[in-house]
Order: sequence, then C-alpha cells, then structure tokens
Amino acid sequence: YATKAGSAWSIQLVKTNCLWGASSRHVSINIDTNGRPHICFDGSVGGTSAVYHAYSPAGTSWTFEKIDGANGSGYGLDSTFDNSGKLHVSYIGGGEASVYYVVKSGGTWSSPSMVTNFGSETAIAVDPQGSPHIAFVATSEPGGVRYASKTNTSWSVSTVDTNLAVTGYGSISVAVDLAGKPHISWLDWQNVDVRVRYAYWNGTSWQ
Repeated sequence: YATKAGSAWSIQLVKTNCLWGASSRHVSINIDTNGRPHICFDGSVGGTSAVYHAYSPAGTSWTFEKIDGANGSGYGLDSTFDNSGKLHVSYIGGGEASVYYVVKSGGTWSSPSMVTNFGSETAIAVDPQGSPHIAFVATSEPGGVRYASKTNTSWSVSTVDTNLAVTGYGSISVAVDLAGKPHISWLDWQNVDVRVRYAYWNGTSWQ
C-alpha cells in the first residue's frame, strides 16, 4: 500500500503469501468517507486461503477480515463503496468459476451470493440507490460480455456482446451514471487484434 505526501511516496507491506495466477485484478482499493483505505484481495491469512478485506483505521496497521473462504480463490476481483458507506465486492470462485457478490453493511458481511456460473474478470459499480451492477466476461458459450443487476434478492443477467472477450489483465470495467444506467468497457479479440469496446444501456437495449 502506498500513499503520496508532496513529492514522496510512502510504501508499506500489507500482506505476504497472496495468491497468483494468469487472471488479474486480484486486488482492489477504495477510500471511505473518513479517508481510510480498504483493500480487497485473495490471499492467505493465518494459513487460510480466502477472499479478504484489509483496512487500516489509522493508516499504519492493518486488520484483516475473511470475506469468503468456501467458494474459491477470488480472482477477477473488484470492489466499491456506495453513497451510504457500504462496501460491495464481486469476484470469481467455485468449481465452475462462478461470479459471486458480497456486501458489508453495519459491520457485517453478507453471505456470498452466486450471481451466475462460468464467469471470469468481474467489475462492479453501484447506482445512486445503492444497488449493485456487475459486468463480467462469460466463459460459457457463446462467450463475450455479460451484465448482472440485482432486484431485491434476485439477479438478472443479460448478454452485452458475444465477441471473444479477453480474460486476465483487468480486461473489463463498469460505471453507472446518475440516471442508474450502466456503461461498460472491455477488451476483446478480433482477427488477432485486441480492441477496446464500449457499450451502454439506453433503457431498452445495449448500444
């Protein structure tokens, strides 16, 4: 973890023995309303490999919370705060590389919610009402990019694009505008060329 004061960077070690692999975005950082850093990552704490949340109340020492130790490694991970200060996390886990979602509210993490099977590389955003929006790369046919939104306790998944999307390298990102409409950017393969693509929801269909 690094912070910059003036022209100098101050770097501190947060945790050793973190997991590794071909997929990226194993770590995600956010700052709460009090200016404190929160880092989500997959790693090993006390000999237990899991998806973890590390936070530093004073910015000097770190406290570790286990988010999910039962559903896989947590690669393709992303996280964000909503306007009320709840921390939302998306990641890949499970034997079928499923997309999972958790949220911390009032000091307690929710039980992991499986969004769908056969995913890779997640990105998460929240709308002004605090509802999560997850974009991910699908690994099942026909592949491509998928989008998931949550209403009450149910997830709805739609297909954004069916071109072969890139896995690894932090290859997808999502944002939600003030009207609550999602915007997604990602990398895909086309004729041995990697392209940046963009889509947005106009209220009726993906453009």
